Amino acid sequence: MFEELLDEIEKEKDDKSNSPVNINLSQNMFIISDLFKQKMKELNSIPENELIELVKYSYQSILDHISTTTDPNYINSFTNTRFLKVLIQVLSSERSISESNIRCCNRLAYDYFTLSATNPTIKELLFGLSKVVNRAKILQLLGIGGITEELAAYLALSANSDSNGITNVKRVNFILLQQPVSKMTTQYIVKIYEKLFDSAKEIFIGTITDAYNEATLDGMAEGDSDKFKSIETIYNREVDAAIAILNSLPFENIKFVIRELNGLILFNSYNIDNFRCSLRSMAETPDNFRVRTAIEQVESFERKYLF
Repeated sequence: MFEELLDEIEKEKDDKSNSPVNINLSQNMFIISDLFKQKMKELNSIPENELIELVKYSYQSILDHISTTTDPNYINSFTNTRFLKVLIQVLSSERSISESNIRCCNRLAYDYFTLSATNPTIKELLFGLSKVVNRAKILQLLGIGGITEELAAYLALSANSDSNGITNVKRVNFILLQQPVSKMTTQYIVKIYEKLFDSAKEIFIGTITDAYNEATLDGMAEGDSDKFKSIETIYNREVDAAIAILNSLPFENIKFVIRELNGLILFNSYNIDNFRCSLRSMAETPDNFRVRTAIEQVESFERKYLF
C-alpha cells in the first residue's frame, strides 16, 4: 500500500515539474512601456478590451515616463480621443492614484489649455481626466459652499499642475482674480487656500511675489472700469489672505518664511516691482504685529533692509 502511495507521489512530482510556469509580466514597467510604445500606432484599431487592459497595466508607467522625460511617443497619446476615454474609464475605477500621477495628468491638461490652438474634444477629455484624478480635492472645495463644480475643478487642477508649489499658487490666484468680487472675500480666499495647499510658505511667497502691473490688470478687465476695480480688490484680498495665514503660524515659523523670502530676494535680485506690496506696509496693521516683529528680527540678523 505504501509503495503504491509513494509511486503516486513521485508521479505527481513529475507532472508538476513538467507543467509550464506562468510568469506575470503585468508589473514589469520596462516590458509594459515597450509594449505600449509598440501599440501606440494602433490605438485606433486595437480591440476595446485589449486597449482597456493595456491602459490599466501601463498608465502608471506612462505617466512616470512623462514626468521625467519629454518623450513625444507618450505625450502624443494624450491627444488621442480613444486613449483618453479609456484612461478616464480606468482611473475612474481606481481606489487611489499616486500624487505624482495626479500632478502629471494636471500638468498635461494645464499645458494643453494654455496652447494657442486646441482641439475642443481633446480639451474636454483632458478636463474630464483632471476631474477624475482630483475628485477628492474637488469635494473638499465644494464643502466650502458657494462654489461651482467647474470652478472647483479648475482650482484643483491648477493647484497641482506643477512641481513648484509657488507656481501653483500663482495659477490659482489668476483664476480667483476673475471671480465675482462679492464672493471673493478675504476669509473665503483663506478657506480656498487652506483646502488647496499644505504650505503656508508657498501661499505667502507665491502671492506676495505674484505682482501684476496696472496695465496687466486693465488688460484682464478689458477696459471695463468696474471690472478693473473688482479685480484690483480681489488682488489686494489675496495678499490679505496670505498674510492672515502667515500670521496664524508659530512665531519661529513666521521668521522661517521671512528668511526664505529674503533668500529669494537675494538669489533673484528682486526689487519692490517684483512684489504686490511692500513687506513693511503690509505688516503695519495691529493684527500683523507678529509678522512685523519677525521682519524686524530677520532684518537685524541679516543686516539687510527688507522693502
